[in-house]
Amino acid sequence: MTVNALILMGGNEAATPRLMELATDQITRLAGKVSRQSAMYESTAWGFEAEHHFLNRVLEISTGLKPVDLLHVLLNIEKDLGRTRIDPSTYASRGIDIDILFLDNLVIDTQELTVPHPRLHQRRFTLMPLNEQWPEWIHPTIGVTVNELLARCSDKGFVKRVD
Repeated sequence: MTVNALILMGGNEAATPRLMELATDQITRLAGKVSRQSAMYESTAWGFEAEHHFLNRVLEISTGLKPVDLLHVLLNIEKDLGRTRIDPSTYASRGIDIDILFLDNLVIDTQELTVPHPRLHQRRFTLMPLNEQWPEWIHPTIGVTVNELLARCSDKGFVKRVD
């Protein structure tokens, strides 16, 4: 079974733009062809104070991988590109972060994987790049479009398109 996956990449270290290019190449090679991508967006950190702003971009891929296998591929790409996760419950600056936002209209809630991403509707830095290319994508558990989620979002943090 092939699904369309929307994946968020981001980071806030000097190497982040290059790491995102490398991650995109690896995602294409290991998970599925990138069919669309948003522009790059700059934003302040969410959930913690950081010295540098974040860069974020959303990719759409078509993948034949099982959801948990896609997660493992993305986590391995992060690791290969230098990401170390010290405490998953704590936010910190990083060169690269890759999250699964949506897998078509699938709803998954396991110990290892939650799809749709459980906080995407609370994060302006996620919703703005999503809204650029996928405004009519319907969140399968909330039941409204990305455009409506952005309109409802209480997060007023700084986010701007940079390319």
